[in-house]
Amino acid sequence: MWTKLFWLGAVERAIKTFAQAAVAVLAANSVGLLDAPWGAAASAAGLAAVLSLLTSIGSATIGDHTSPSLVRTAAAPAGSATLTSTPQASPTVPPGPMP
Repeated sequence: MWTKLFWLGAVERAIKTFAQAAVAVLAANSVGLLDAPWGAAASAAGLAAVLSLLTSIGSATIGDHTSPSLVRTAAAPAGSATLTSTPQASPTVPPGPMP
């Protein structure tokens, strides 16, 4: 919980939660830009962001201590398959007649 990576993840989640809550309140209560309840949206989104941060802090004691997630990330066992971002080269077939 006391790492920079933890707090970057927690703040990122709080910002996303803030944006999602603001959009939800604005979409549910308004038709036009001038009719939007901006104060209510900011208030609800702020509360959602605070709750997100508190959830991340509470999760630090359960899951991976360097992550704001409840999911515990473990290293893959030796010899297990892992996903990579670059595809494996496929073998080439020499040209010639098909058998």
